[in-house]
Amino acid sequence: MLGARTVWDLLWVFPRRYEDRRALVKIGELVPGRAASVYATVADVERKRLPRPGLELVRCTLTDETGELAATWFNRRGLEYILKPGTSAVLYGTPAFRGGALEMPNPEFEVADAERDAQDMARIVPIYPSTAGLPHRWYRTLVSQVLEQALPLVEETLPSAILQKHALPALRDALQTMHAPPDEAAWRAARRRLAYEELLMLQAGMAMRREALGRKRTDVRIGKDGPVSRGFLQSLPFALTKSQADALDEIFADLEQLHPMARLLQGDVGAGKTVVALGLAAAAADAGVQTAVLAPTEVLADQLYTEAQKHLAPLGVKTVQLKGGQSARERRGVLAALADGSAAVVVGTQALLDPSLPFQKLGVVVIDEQHRFGVLQRAALVDRTPAPHLLMMSATPIPRTLTLCLFGDLDVSALREKPAGRKTCETRVVGRSKMRTLLQFIVDEAKAGGSTYWVCPRVEENEGADVASAEQ
Repeated sequence: MLGARTVWDLLWVFPRRYEDRRALVKIGELVPGRAASVYATVADVERKRLPRPGLELVRCTLTDETGELAATWFNRRGLEYILKPGTSAVLYGTPAFRGGALEMPNPEFEVADAERDAQDMARIVPIYPSTAGLPHRWYRTLVSQVLEQALPLVEETLPSAILQKHALPALRDALQTMHAPPDEAAWRAARRRLAYEELLMLQAGMAMRREALGRKRTDVRIGKDGPVSRGFLQSLPFALTKSQADALDEIFADLEQLHPMARLLQGDVGAGKTVVALGLAAAAADAGVQTAVLAPTEVLADQLYTEAQKHLAPLGVKTVQLKGGQSARERRGVLAALADGSAAVVVGTQALLDPSLPFQKLGVVVIDEQHRFGVLQRAALVDRTPAPHLLMMSATPIPRTLTLCLFGDLDVSALREKPAGRKTCETRVVGRSKMRTLLQFIVDEAKAGGSTYWVCPRVEENEGADVASAEQ
């Protein structure tokens, strides 16, 4: 599915790549393995059945003054009536030597009345995302018709002052160029214009969300000097890193404001984001408000729940877990604890997104791996009255400038060092040619008492997919 339901949608489904077919070559100039366009005349065409049931081959012999070329297609009905002997055509494909002769398997082609027409057909051709049942040539023809009919109706979306200041092409010109670029320079200018507009709209949306957040008011006051908060920090068997301490200071500075906090906590795996989140939950418990911790998977939710139990339960803070697959009795117990306020912290997966959950007073929302949740999903937890404070966490390393673009409505804290004693992680890329070395490494690791996690894109073997499976 391309996701195009209207003509407007179709204008914005851009090619995934382009093929430069502008240079026509003679048959004698073709190089095996190098894609090329060639103008030739059909000398002979034949269709024959192959031994495999349901498989037919159309073989077309084409010539020009420099040589002879065979073009082949499988199961192309009616092709012999289009490429009749004497017909001239422009073919595009990758030639190869087979049986001592030059052959071009499954080329794209267009019938040309004369060599001048062939030159008109030699152009930069857009290659769109594949969709089952839609041939590339048919789809390109459709887009060409849409451009001709709908493009004049497209209205400019950027002020002329911005277009002039940044030397950007008009929207109509940019859309036309993206689908049919005359050259690379024009395509780059069109892409730059569309990227600029997309980023501008994103930033405008972020500014509006940040302004709306500033208008919200919250009566949830959370300080850092309560007994649970102090007990949590004192119970840790390690000292906080400078980044962790700074992040907590920034969080508590936010919590002193009249509007709800909206902060992103960035840090690599093992940098200690969970400790910062639990420090916030401990302070929230001191303030008499509840904390909801949302995780994208049950495995991660289980880990967060275990850590919360380990650090907060000894301090008298009750933590519950809400996730799919729980029995009705377990779920009723969790909901009752949320409703009467006896549960100060709830850790869960998508089950937490139910807007009907009966929180007594939700004051803090923590979202781990926030990129795994959409804006509307997050809103199901955050859009409440009074508005809770929001802390989003991410282990995805994003440069600061890009972070400000993507999360302009959030303040950002970064954990730049790992706690003492954390082992470093070494990453290597191993090619298939070194598979034996890799397998020997795994054997040696097992003998030394270590473990290996081998992650595959599929569990079961699939005959139609050329990817490794766990069963294999």
